[in-house]
Amino acid sequence: MGFTIESAQAMFSGTSSPSPIPAILDQFNQLSSEDQLALLWYAYKETGLSITPAVLGVASMSLIENLLDRIKQMSGPEQTQVMFDLVRRADTPISRSYSSYSDNTRLGFWYQLAEWMAEGLVAPIQYGYQLSA
Repeated sequence: MGFTIESAQAMFSGTSSPSPIPAILDQFNQLSSEDQLALLWYAYKETGLSITPAVLGVASMSLIENLLDRIKQMSGPEQTQVMFDLVRRADTPISRSYSSYSDNTRLGFWYQLAEWMAEGLVAPIQYGYQLSA
């Protein structure tokens, strides 16, 4: 993802209380790729309905339509591999394209993938997946 501990700290540099975000990001980055994807899925399931399409317009979705369509056309195992590659920051053509997007566009990208997971168009997180301790 596009966030680092330093960027999270910079977001809250003007506040008088310390932000919990850097510690949360550090913990997130220590999770396995599978747990990171599952956690993103669970976050979508909890908050996805509160995100409006207008917010996604800001994310320059037109920039990523071709990439999303390529992923949508892949087999389930290929889709899962692409998501793992993105989380692992693997050096692949899709990861290189993804890395050039702004944080808002990346948010829109993952939101669209989650929407398609919910619709059965993209390989979902395995039913009953249990996060590690």
